[in-house]
Amino acid sequence: MILSTRKLGTTILMSSALLLPTAGIASQPPADYLQYCSGCHGESGKGDGPLAANMKTEPANLTNISHFYKGKFPTKVIRQTIAGTATDRTNAQFHGPVDMPVWGKVFRDQSGDFIAQRRIDVLVEYIESIQK
Repeated sequence: MILSTRKLGTTILMSSALLLPTAGIASQPPADYLQYCSGCHGESGKGDGPLAANMKTEPANLTNISHFYKGKFPTKVIRQTIAGTATDRTNAQFHGPVDMPVWGKVFRDQSGDFIAQRRIDVLVEYIESIQK
């Protein structure tokens, strides 16, 4: 597979950042969260982003996902919902049936499968870290 210079550069930069340890991640949202999620879910994850008021369906409060799953964070469900690989997106009650864009394809197009998966993992880790 031949990568363009721009795509290769982006992949290298993202690879470096994504392979760093994620300890203390809750103190600062990852760049992908700020770029792709905070517009709707808010910087704190409470569903109060600047786009929320104009949406037909209120964005989920990401800080209480574990509450809906009886205190256990549903890592697999969240990963599949972000990636767009869930077989039934309506099962992810906190996202609604199709309101949330599927970022997995965007990430794969930008950086390839391996880096896309790591980007999704970082988002999942962050969302888990902000649970009440």
